[in-house]
Amino acid sequence: MDAKNFLKVKNFKIKEGSYTFEDVEFMSATEKKKIYKGFVSFLNNHFKHTNFIKGIYQHCHLHCGFIAHYNINGFYGEYFSTAATFQKIAFGVEKNPSEYDGYYVGSNPFTGVDSLSAKHAFYGIYEELTTCENGLGDFYSAFSDHGGYFGADMSGDHGDLNIAIRDAFRAYLKEWEILIAQAVSDFEAFSKDEVAKKLQQQRDEALAQAKALQNEALALEAQLVEKQQSPKQQYTQSTLFDFLNEVA
Repeated sequence: MDAKNFLKVKNFKIKEGSYTFEDVEFMSATEKKKIYKGFVSFLNNHFKHTNFIKGIYQHCHLHCGFIAHYNINGFYGEYFSTAATFQKIAFGVEKNPSEYDGYYVGSNPFTGVDSLSAKHAFYGIYEELTTCENGLGDFYSAFSDHGGYFGADMSGDHGDLNIAIRDAFRAYLKEWEILIAQAVSDFEAFSKDEVAKKLQQQRDEALAQAKALQNEALALEAQLVEKQQSPKQQYTQSTLFDFLNEVA
């Protein structure tokens, strides 16, 4: 068993920050705020597909350099398939497949919110985010100043919205750091308990063996005493004269 198995499979509770959004061409401040609020909800639900609203999708491929991937389903499948796997295992979330519906993750049934598979899939979200290579990591890189062939502009017309999204991402990862630190602490406590339990079990087994040997020794001692206290048989040696007298 490892520390990741202590991770709690649950939604986060990242709070929305206080941001002032400005009206720009083709996007009002109200629309920006709606996208931001939707994105925070998207994070708190660990990238659940029903929380990936159209406004987030359009902002990403129209203003942040992302490829559209045909439609919202194709885009989701490109960047959030790891999260979709977690959603399916942990919560039974599944959608019928389509040509570009990349977040369909198969038909194998999974049950149990706290199952080992769900916890490993949950950890996979964090692992992919922090490697910043594919899927979620690639998506996060666009909002985290890591560079790359595309990225969200932090100073243009949509800079205020992108900064808010970036900060929400960082808050999400902060929640993960706290969660993992607690998991490691729980794991260390568990390990110590397991060592103590093992030593206690070995001690109990040794005491039981000693008790059995003691009982066996007492039984042998009792048999020895019994033999020593039994009447001694009297043996007489017959002679030839005794035999002749008996015959006569």
